[in-house]
Amino acid sequence: MLLPLLIALPLGSEPVVEPPQDFAPLHARELELHRDEPRAIRHFPAPGERSNVQRIVYGYLPYWVSDTSQFRWDLLTHVADFSIEMNSDGTLGALHGWPDTDLVDAAHAAGVKVEPVFTLFSSTAIGTLLGSATRRSTAIENMIDQMEAGGADGVSIDFEGVPASAAANHTLFFQELRARLTARGHANAGISIAAPAVDWSNVFDIPALLQSIDVYFIMGYDYFWGGSEVAGPTGIFRTDSKWRTATSWSGLRSVADVSRKAGEAGRKKIAYGIPYYGREYVTSGNTWPSSASSSPGTATYSAARKALADGTPSVVDEAICQPGMIWQESGVWHQLWHEDVASLGCKYDLVLEHAIGGTGMWALGSDNGYPDLWNLLENRFKAPAKLGEGSRDAPVAIGAFPFEDTRDTSKGGFRYFDYYSCKDTVAEYGREFVYQLDLCQPGNLHIQVDAVGGDDPDIHLLSGLQEKDCIARNDVTIDQALQPGRYYVVVDTYVSDAVELEGPYQLHVDFAAQAGTQPCPAGTVCQAGSCVCDGGLVSCGGVCVDTASDPSHCGDCGTVCVSGQSCHAGVCTSSPPEAGVDATSDAPAGDASLPPVDGGDGAVISDGGSGAFGASSAEDSGCSCRAGAAGARDWLGVLAGLSLLGMGMRRGRR
Repeated sequence: MLLPLLIALPLGSEPVVEPPQDFAPLHARELELHRDEPRAIRHFPAPGERSNVQRIVYGYLPYWVSDTSQFRWDLLTHVADFSIEMNSDGTLGALHGWPDTDLVDAAHAAGVKVEPVFTLFSSTAIGTLLGSATRRSTAIENMIDQMEAGGADGVSIDFEGVPASAAANHTLFFQELRARLTARGHANAGISIAAPAVDWSNVFDIPALLQSIDVYFIMGYDYFWGGSEVAGPTGIFRTDSKWRTATSWSGLRSVADVSRKAGEAGRKKIAYGIPYYGREYVTSGNTWPSSASSSPGTATYSAARKALADGTPSVVDEAICQPGMIWQESGVWHQLWHEDVASLGCKYDLVLEHAIGGTGMWALGSDNGYPDLWNLLENRFKAPAKLGEGSRDAPVAIGAFPFEDTRDTSKGGFRYFDYYSCKDTVAEYGREFVYQLDLCQPGNLHIQVDAVGGDDPDIHLLSGLQEKDCIARNDVTIDQALQPGRYYVVVDTYVSDAVELEGPYQLHVDFAAQAGTQPCPAGTVCQAGSCVCDGGLVSCGGVCVDTASDPSHCGDCGTVCVSGQSCHAGVCTSSPPEAGVDATSDAPAGDASLPPVDGGDGAVISDGGSGAFGASSAEDSGCSCRAGAAGARDWLGVLAGLSLLGMGMRRGRR
């Protein structure tokens, strides 16, 4: 069945509240399994294109992976060569075949950065190393020496199990590393951190670390591991009420937690690391979550695909966006929770919606034989699709009052806002919809949201599109006095006990203008708190005019055409542009019978279509003919041509 495809790993117990003392993270377990293997001899494909993804794509490449023939260099930004072992005194242990000239040359030819990974997985050894300035200095010099020896672009640090007592020295280490790189002539060298999905010991001072490093790689896996008492997805994307009985953490919660600490500016350095593998368990039954008695091992993406092709029964838990396999073997139930294009797509969508730096994976080569995951990276990160209506990129327009809208966060929405400055202790990392409104009068804004089912939508009033811009927050209603300006209403999903309470809602928004104030006059619309001319007109001295055709404001306010001139397309001219004719015709190029076009009426051609907040213009309607003389010139060309067909039309004007 599946067992020959798996690698046996050590057992332990599930980290639900805090990690057990004997918990060994995946990177450490994998290194231990392959410690005695030589660096694989591999051949890297020549780059078809240079790297051109629009997000960080940070791939770990273990030294023992041999098949790299399917690499898509154009879809990577970094390759982390795993690994060089570090000792507690700062000296180096096994280099595992580094430097790798072939890797560095192939990556650089494609514009991809290479960083050797320095590993230390003993809490005691990490505490010893970080606790001494001499040992820290020795380690840093050795790291930079190896970076230079391999022609690499930076260094990657993978210290797992940092003790709480070493928190301050942990931050100091990265500050010293950055300073020493600069002193040795590598001011632009990268520093990356492999960070735990959950900082159990609270040692990662993220705001301080981000001042020194370039990539904060969240290892978004090991939520369920070899010693878990419950079988589950190693990289579980989110929890629901069913899975909450097994874990309170997920990729979604980890990204929200790190983003909160990083601040919105720091998000650009966060990479959400995802697993290219799954894990098999021996379980008590065929339902889920199910208790586990043991874990035979892990299965790479390729192994899972082969098992599915061989007929292993598959299941999908759509609530958490996760596939699995459940089967019986000799009367014993087995479950394998793995990744596929759909589950990784959910994670990649979070990267885009959350506006973090990018993604990464453990490990490159795990999908050999299948192009699916490369194609998925191309789809999401080479030319990302614009986020849809209701996102920060495209808020729903509130153009008139009263305004009502009904939507469902369990079936749509986006994930950017997590913790608002109005009440930053409340988790709101469920899906949200964003609305935009413009006010040109002071007054009172009333907002109300009603949950339709058992969900819990909350409302937030913002002056901008960041969490720090929160003006007011409430569960059901907000009544807020506001001055003219642009504002945003966000209906977001409250998170209770690590479960997002998503579902349908009804939103009501109304506005009462302050007595004695006036709305925008006719011919103008409200934009970001100011009354502006409608239809593409320009305000000159408080009057809306068309600078394309107005001889008193030709091309710009106050530019007056002299006597005998007209304004055409924003330029003063003594005669209108000639209407072109067919070169094969006997008619002259300039037909003297066509009179000059009067461009001085300032008229704007519009189909009457309204954009957001009632704005309308020829540009909005897709019309290339704008107004006055510009429009007349286009029609003259058409009518002159028609006259040659004997239709008796000598001249025309719009």
